[in-house]
Amino acid sequence: MPGQRWEVEIPVAAESRELSQLRPRAAPSNTSGAIYISVTHATAVAAGASGGRNARPPDVVVVVLDCVRAGSFPGTGGPEGAFPVLEAIRDECTVFTHASTVAPWTLPSHASLFTGRYPWEHGVLGEGRLQYESSLPTVAGALREAGYATLGLSANGLLYPLFASAGSYEQFRCAEWWEKSFRWIRPESLDRATATRPRNGRNALAIVARGSLPGHDRTPSLSYLRREEATGSLPDAIRSTRPEEVALGRTAGTLAWAGLDLSNRLARVFRTPDDPHPLPIAPWIEPTFAAWLAGQSPERPIHCFVNFLDAHEKYLSDAALVRGLGDWGKFVRIPQNPRLWLEGDWSPSPDELALLRRLYEATIDRLSRRVEGLISALKAAGRWENTLLIVTSDHGQAFGEEGELFHERSPIEPLLHIPLWVRWPRGFEAPRVRTDRVSVIDIAATVLVAAHMENPFPNSGVPLQTVPAEPREPPVLAMADGYPTIENYRKRLDGDLLRRLQRSYGVAYHVGVKAIVGVQNGDIRTFRVGSGSESASVPGSGTDAATARATDAARDVAELLRRAAEGTMDSSVEDRLRSWGYL
Repeated sequence: MPGQRWEVEIPVAAESRELSQLRPRAAPSNTSGAIYISVTHATAVAAGASGGRNARPPDVVVVVLDCVRAGSFPGTGGPEGAFPVLEAIRDECTVFTHASTVAPWTLPSHASLFTGRYPWEHGVLGEGRLQYESSLPTVAGALREAGYATLGLSANGLLYPLFASAGSYEQFRCAEWWEKSFRWIRPESLDRATATRPRNGRNALAIVARGSLPGHDRTPSLSYLRREEATGSLPDAIRSTRPEEVALGRTAGTLAWAGLDLSNRLARVFRTPDDPHPLPIAPWIEPTFAAWLAGQSPERPIHCFVNFLDAHEKYLSDAALVRGLGDWGKFVRIPQNPRLWLEGDWSPSPDELALLRRLYEATIDRLSRRVEGLISALKAAGRWENTLLIVTSDHGQAFGEEGELFHERSPIEPLLHIPLWVRWPRGFEAPRVRTDRVSVIDIAATVLVAAHMENPFPNSGVPLQTVPAEPREPPVLAMADGYPTIENYRKRLDGDLLRRLQRSYGVAYHVGVKAIVGVQNGDIRTFRVGSGSESASVPGSGTDAATARATDAARDVAELLRRAAEGTMDSSVEDRLRSWGYL
């Protein structure tokens, strides 16, 4: 809407708390207390950077490195040189050093990335409806309507319901449930009926038996791309991507894990003898992208979303880190089983945690090469110069920090602080480093502006092409909403542990302060970001205006999560969605 600006604000008056306001209106003369982002101005800047409004919009590629945390990534705490493909083009990128995700697990983070909305707006909540509001507009849908060819490729099968919803990607493909475990088997080596069999023990044996035989590809990679628009159940997606637990006992479980790791390790020796890293998950992603790209008209802009899963647990042994038989014997005794850890039946030692973290960080080198494969395809197609490339993560990973392991249930920084690198199209001048607080929800607004869309759909993000004045209003928000895979463990965990795992938290960041508010008990913790432990409030952090603002915003999030868990909705949110035609 030319001449209109989007106001995003969360009023926090204690007497009458209206939650999560987002509405279009003319910018008032006095803008104190809120930031007004001029979409038309940002769009004009983006259009000028790529040769004017009549030039073809840039190609857009968004890459999510699933589970990669900022602290292990270059530019935000990780070792320099850890991701060489991006560091080689660093002069063309902006590195955002304080980027946050909205939740410490996959589904709400991706739904926010696709819609530019917070989880309590799009509905993907572990302790709530866990139901994606598919009527909400998405980046992929908006770009399709604008003439883009769109493609979604994911090594994480959890994304199927989001990909398959109406108004999402024109074509998409998600990894099958078995691909993370049986990495030596490529779906293309199977007939499609076998490759897509539902998850159970008998089908697993059939896939291993057929896929381990030598032979040529039976199914072209592009034939796996889907086009149908369907509804998908998010709880079913969670169950389908989690291996069923069988009561084997500790010894039998160790032997089963050893057999799986050994099979993958031997396959790696025969397939890539000079590469010590484990085989990649879903290796079809890069060739599928290249083949799809080659079939697109050069005049038509493209948008592709890619999820790489290599940094996700369980971690296979890496020959560069687990060298001899003795090291390997110690490695396979590490269960990497969240349930055993939750029940207290596995307490990883410092040495075990250190090894798991080294294995995790070794995957970042593999991921660099995979992103390099995407860039090579763009260069081969003559599209690289006019490509907006965004590399980020959906959440981080913990290895003992604050007593946490892996991810899903905690609001600590190793899980919420994510890397974000943006490589701009030709001609766009931007700072090399941004230290202001940004969010994964800003990616949708950024893409829409880059695509020269004057009339983007309403969203809660701020285009990264603009540098908003400090402090950002409203604060950047997040949550940790219980343990989303609790359904997998419900029958095997006692009541007290279940109640502890289902605790939820509202989170807000404001001017260097992080506030966490418990949904169930209202407990408040505040910290200076980067000050150290998050187990208790930092002394003196609760006395200034920034802390008060962050606390109020985190309390708002906690209230929204409480209402969602009770099956109720804030009337102001419901009225807003209805006014836009979404309800």
